[in-house]
Amino acid sequence: MVTGNDVSDLVMEVAKAVNPALGDRIDIDRGLDAPLLGPEAALDSLALITFVAAIEEAIAERFGMNVVVLDERAAKLTDSPYRTVRALAGYVEQLLAEGTG
Repeated sequence: MVTGNDVSDLVMEVAKAVNPALGDRIDIDRGLDAPLLGPEAALDSLALITFVAAIEEAIAERFGMNVVVLDERAAKLTDSPYRTVRALAGYVEQLLAEGTG
C-alpha cells in the first residue's frame, strides 16, 4: 500500500532530480512548501509539464501504477494541486488511492 509519506518522498526526489534541468527554479530548500505555480513560483508551463511527466514516470516505476497528474480534473479544482510540492503530492496520493489517472 502506498502511503502519503511514500508519495511526498517520491515527489521531493523527483523535484531534486529534475530541478537542475529546470534551471533550479524549484526552491528545494523550502521542502514540501516549495511553490510551483503562483506569485512566489518561477515555473512556467513547460517546466511544470516536465516536472509532472517525471513524477508520472517515477510513479509507474516505483509503484507500478499509471496516473495522469496533469489533467482537466486538476485544472477545475478551486485550489490548484500545482501550487506547491505538498499540494501536488496530496493530489497524486488522492489519484493513487482512487486508482484513477
